[in-house]
Amino acid sequence: MRLGPAAILALLAASAASGVELGCSSRLPHPPYVQQPTSALVAVAFPPPPAKHEFVPAQPTSDAVWIDGEWVWRGRQYRWKPGRWVAVPAGALFSPWAQVRDREGNLYVAPGTWRNAANQDLPEPPALAVAASNSAEATGDASRP
Repeated sequence: MRLGPAAILALLAASAASGVELGCSSRLPHPPYVQQPTSALVAVAFPPPPAKHEFVPAQPTSDAVWIDGEWVWRGRQYRWKPGRWVAVPAGALFSPWAQVRDREGNLYVAPGTWRNAANQDLPEPPALAVAASNSAEATGDASRP
């Protein structure tokens, strides 16, 4: 099915009215990224909910970078991990959360993780400031509906 210009405009207007943001582009400083290794992927029963809208606090230091909030799989449900400002550990790279499906349609996720140059996990640096979520949203746990 091909949408005409009027249908596309209607969808964009509905998205804007409902608070849906188009694209995930950010002008916030971010850490150097590295791809998730396949060994980080974990099979899950269902996909995460949509990301929460967060209020980003002011950058606490000029060298702080922003890590987006994410849903993290905790065995039988997702748990929201809020966005945060951190200082990049020396020599560290960040693997943002990822979700993929295999050819059979099975879903796999990997949480955001700090890694060294050898692609080994590193401890997460402490948050310098944490985002606040819209209070009207869910409390943070998400099980299959």
